[in-house]
Amino acid sequence: MAGIGTFNRSANLLAGPGTHYSLDGSGTIPSGTRVTIVWQEGDWYYIETTTPYKRRNYIHKSHVIVNSGSFPTIPGNLLTRCVGTAATSRRGPGTTYATAAYLPKGKEVLYVNGTKDGDYALLEYASESGYRARVWYEHMKILGAYGGSSRYRYLSGTYNGLDLGIMRVPAQNIGMASLSWSNYLSNTSYYGINGGFWANKPGEQRTLNISVKNGSNTCAGADTNRVGKGTIYWNGNSLNYKIASTKSEISGISSSGTWAQGGISMFLGNSNWKSRTNSEEGNGYNPDQAYGWGRTAIVANIPEKIVYLIVTNTTTVTMTSIRKAIQDFVGITDGSTDNSSYKGLFLDASGSSQLRAINCNGTVENKPGDSRTLLQIITV
Repeated sequence: MAGIGTFNRSANLLAGPGTHYSLDGSGTIPSGTRVTIVWQEGDWYYIETTTPYKRRNYIHKSHVIVNSGSFPTIPGNLLTRCVGTAATSRRGPGTTYATAAYLPKGKEVLYVNGTKDGDYALLEYASESGYRARVWYEHMKILGAYGGSSRYRYLSGTYNGLDLGIMRVPAQNIGMASLSWSNYLSNTSYYGINGGFWANKPGEQRTLNISVKNGSNTCAGADTNRVGKGTIYWNGNSLNYKIASTKSEISGISSSGTWAQGGISMFLGNSNWKSRTNSEEGNGYNPDQAYGWGRTAIVANIPEKIVYLIVTNTTTVTMTSIRKAIQDFVGITDGSTDNSSYKGLFLDASGSSQLRAINCNGTVENKPGDSRTLLQIITV
């Protein structure tokens, strides 16, 4: 599916959908030039031309008259990746396209919308001088080469307008720990995120969600869900989700190598999620109200046995907006039933929303919230 268009004036191509991207460098494309329109992104067309050589780049839609055909409109989602094998990129998805920049091993790049064409992926990168450009790169030299840690992969991306820090963790690598309100996450040696909701007042100093590792409670109160009843757990063999009030209702988490984390269910994929979440949560939280410093979530890909630990420190985030961002990230939309593969929980929020991880370049990434001390954390 593609369109055919004609330049209505002379113009220069850009290496991305905006004026902050670098010029294509091939000179001015003359008026009357016919091009193939691959897709539209915002007010920009992604086009293919053979003048003066075969490549793909961007032009503002006001410069092109659409003559025939149709083409999709795509979002601008970006996901952090790392170059695993150094090579020269291309100006299109294949060796018949002109060469572009050389990308060294370990360079951080952005994967555009998960877009692949044959053996190539569309990436965005920043040069040493600061300009940005989009190029095509053999995806097998990127995917699976995230660096940082062998226990997880740190991803980051902008979804639904939120800057998300994401740790992609095999379920067997999840751990739990207590900081006993003595420290904040970025001031420790742990990698992970904050855990469930908690209360720290006279007569009630405990977590308000299930938090169990190797059959033992992580901290005081960790055997009961008092805020929400959703629970994601690993029994040593399978990743699971269950509505549960206490850990005694969950089978298979009493032995070594198991864990369980409680929170407020997201009911991913279900358009009736707000009423169900409010009913389960029980404290009258408004899903559309922002609560300060950010939001934290844990999401399970049940069949793949993968856990995503997700934090944003965007101050205007709501339950609704982070849930939408997560659904954009995993590629699902709301319908009449819960998604069967992905299960998510809202965890503690505001200044408690904290993350510490190593990115693909070996640098520590921190989302500090307001640096408040924490009770329970999820570790890797």
